[in-house]
Amino acid sequence: MNFKEAQIFVIASIIAIISFSCTLNYSKEAKNFEKKPNFIFKNANLDQYEDAALNLRINLMELEVYDSDKVWAGKNLRFFKIDKKSLGGGRPEAELKGRAGIIKIDEKNNNYFLGQKVFFEDVKEGLTISGEAFFWNKKENILYGVEDNRVTVKKGDEFYISGAGFIANTLSKEFEFLNSIEGKIQTENEEKENEENSNENSESQEI
Repeated sequence: MNFKEAQIFVIASIIAIISFSCTLNYSKEAKNFEKKPNFIFKNANLDQYEDAALNLRINLMELEVYDSDKVWAGKNLRFFKIDKKSLGGGRPEAELKGRAGIIKIDEKNNNYFLGQKVFFEDVKEGLTISGEAFFWNKKENILYGVEDNRVTVKKGDEFYISGAGFIANTLSKEFEFLNSIEGKIQTENEEKENEENSNENSESQEI
């Protein structure tokens, strides 16, 4: 799926998310009506296992479960996805981790909404993504920001990009900005210059 086709899923997913409301009031649309949760958990820890091994761990300050709608809603989320290669060492390490102020999960349609200062970190790639709110279509592996909100993508010293209209494929790890962007990308020449300057500084210190 290319990014042009993915924009159709962006619109469809937004409609699916905001059509359901809950007591945590995640958006302006949610103020129109409220549904009562079947269960409310405080300081909840959720573990997901794959092939009898821990795959994902999520911690939430508060979690609401809407059984009939197959919707979960929570606040103050922290999560990390386990690096499978680290399982043999006895101490699991994070492959992907992040946080968000609020989250809404539409389990039936595999749609997720994260808001209030969202931060993702791909530990292995050294890549971070941050913004005010994101939608994620799990089935299509599409992650996108709210149209007018700015998203920042950073990878070490290689690049720093900020812009609106962010959309990414979480499987291929490709991304683009549909609106204006700003930032800095370090070229190979700049890398060589930085290395040469670093070597010169080291030599001068030794002298």
